[in-house]
Amino acid sequence: MLSCSLSNATIKYETLGEGSPLIVLHGAGPIDHQYMMYDFEPLFRQRSGWRRIYIDLPGHGQTLWPEWVSSPDQIIDLLCEFIDHTIPDRPFTLAGLSWGGALSLGILNRRAEMVEGIFLSVPAVIMDRSKRTLPDQINLIQDPEFVAELQEDEKWITEYLVVQDSTFLNRLREQIFSVDRKNAKLGVDLDLRQAQFSYNADQIYFDKPTLILSGRQDRAVGYKDSWDLLENFPRATYAVLDRAGHFLSIEQRTLMQALINEWLNRVEEYRSK
Repeated sequence: MLSCSLSNATIKYETLGEGSPLIVLHGAGPIDHQYMMYDFEPLFRQRSGWRRIYIDLPGHGQTLWPEWVSSPDQIIDLLCEFIDHTIPDRPFTLAGLSWGGALSLGILNRRAEMVEGIFLSVPAVIMDRSKRTLPDQINLIQDPEFVAELQEDEKWITEYLVVQDSTFLNRLREQIFSVDRKNAKLGVDLDLRQAQFSYNADQIYFDKPTLILSGRQDRAVGYKDSWDLLENFPRATYAVLDRAGHFLSIEQRTLMQALINEWLNRVEEYRSK
């Protein structure tokens, strides 16, 4: 892991490849940058020209939680400072998952002229959960053996998985259940995760290659709220994937990677003009 020492915090991150920067932000909770690497790195086995920058967000993985942080905008301050320090004056591309998607929109709100493309996976658009439009909870595939294999502190996952499949268990244990939480305070305090940013997502305009993916059965952030972004993102592909909830990258991995691959093609096409 690399370290980036900022004015009042240190960000841990990992970088792979050379070329145009792609900044990748994971979501809040018991995950870290490795969760995103698992989804993205296979796409670059046959694709060059990209420098992937995987960040451990504050309070996750190896990045300590800055005790002075009291608002989500301060996290965006840190990330913008990280960008200025790590890739000064360079155009870059953004990818964010869930709360990382909200942070990506915050960065976009401040640095749109430097961003060449953005991918939002199951993004949190409305921060206050009570105000989100959410579908009813449903498990499309129920597997009693999968549930029986879960440890007591792992059973929370059944609320979010639409497809209960034992083949998912190894990934869940490697990248979610076993992640070191000593820095995390359960990822990010729930009150802070639900606090409104100073920007309004539906007021951001961005006319470069965009991909927005939502799970049709996502009980965490839903899919309807992110639809409202489309009018201000004229280069956006928006897809709602059936048989997927908030863990879309596990339940619909193959389809998701195909769509990301096409988005990367569009970003490369835009850069080549």
